[in-house]
Amino acid sequence: MFILTTILGILLIVLGICCALTPLATFVSAGYLIAIVVIVSGAAGIITAFCLKKYGWNLIVSILAIVLGILAIARPGGIKIIDNLLIYLLGIWLILRGGVSAYLSFKTRKLPTRNKWGLGLIVGILGIVLGVYALIHPLFSAITIGLLVALCFIEQGIDVITFSRMNRKLQK
Repeated sequence: MFILTTILGILLIVLGICCALTPLATFVSAGYLIAIVVIVSGAAGIITAFCLKKYGWNLIVSILAIVLGILAIARPGGIKIIDNLLIYLLGIWLILRGGVSAYLSFKTRKLPTRNKWGLGLIVGILGIVLGVYALIHPLFSAITIGLLVALCFIEQGIDVITFSRMNRKLQK
């Protein structure tokens, strides 16, 4: 499991770098990218919740992520409102995901791997800041959504690798 989650984290970081290098192409396909990432992230959150038998906020956020992702794919260009709301959906998702990352970091600070909890906290705070930024400046965010998506992929990749390493050390 550690190897697979580490590979997933690395792939997310590489995908984020590719999106950062081509922000215009990322913006053109942002609706699909965001929907797919949100659905995959939600599915991963649900699987994690059931594996760890912890059915709290992370499970609720994960279910909400899947619902929002499916709604975005169901009508990708048919309704202009959905196109305009993609920025807000991204902002809300970043805030929720960042909040969950920060919360999990605080929960792990008392564990034997506590020296790494700060990285998860920084990544969570970055996600929250990016989400708030997307909500405050929607027109500017529409132009830079490719970079926001890239940062989101990178943030998720770091998050997956960090928590995978912590989980591996706890299982030993």
